[in-house]
Amino acid sequence: MRTRILLLLLPLLLLLASGVLLGTYFETNDDLTIVGLLRGQSVAAPVADLYLYFHGYAILWSRLYAALPLVPWYGLTLYALLYAATVLGAAVLWPLLRPHGRPALVLAALVLLWLVAWLEHGFWFNYVRVPVLLAGTGVLFAAQRAPSRRALVIGLLAFGLSWMIRPSAALLGVAAALPGVWWLAGRRAAPLLLGLGVLAVGGALWINFTWSPAAATFRRLDVLKSNLNDFDLTAPPDSPLTPPDSLALAS
Repeated sequence: MRTRILLLLLPLLLLLASGVLLGTYFETNDDLTIVGLLRGQSVAAPVADLYLYFHGYAILWSRLYAALPLVPWYGLTLYALLYAATVLGAAVLWPLLRPHGRPALVLAALVLLWLVAWLEHGFWFNYVRVPVLLAGTGVLFAAQRAPSRRALVIGLLAFGLSWMIRPSAALLGVAAALPGVWWLAGRRAAPLLLGLGVLAVGGALWINFTWSPAAATFRRLDVLKSNLNDFDLTAPPDSPLTPPDSLALAS
């Protein structure tokens, strides 16, 4: 019981200490734009459907912002999920490290890991970090405790909540964790992997069958925009740029 309390309190204290001592900042302008849409600041009314991400969340947040606009619902929700991912990560590492040292040493190792590899997730905040971390730690937690049904439910729930934020980010988190899943559980991870596949395929079918024409158009534009920002702007041009093209690219 003391270990469980420690694994619940330590991530909370570290997140709070980071926020109080260092502050919290948005990594990109995406989160600010999303909050403006949800609160109805940049549009005529709060937006309840963001098409590509926050499936289900946007409906709830738009209503909460309409009722209590001064409460930071977006940040509270995502930081709560980040806290959950941190707890799951600590819960996976504790039994792996505990046989190699005393509790104080393991505790010091977890704090060191936080400072080296985890601090930026709360300090330099981006909503894409949350589903990657939550999905990855969730499936590792379930694999480590296989064939526990309770752990399986927690892992699938973590993936489901991550998938609702952004499906591709949740799948990326699972893909990054797969070697660890195999190392921790081997063939015992089969029910977990089957459940993840069912959720992913079912969610993809649901999105494709329920998307409106406007949502489909927005998705095509988003892919083109992302390709331009992430690759085309830094790729070597096929032919020398004219002065007007260079000026437009600089703008």
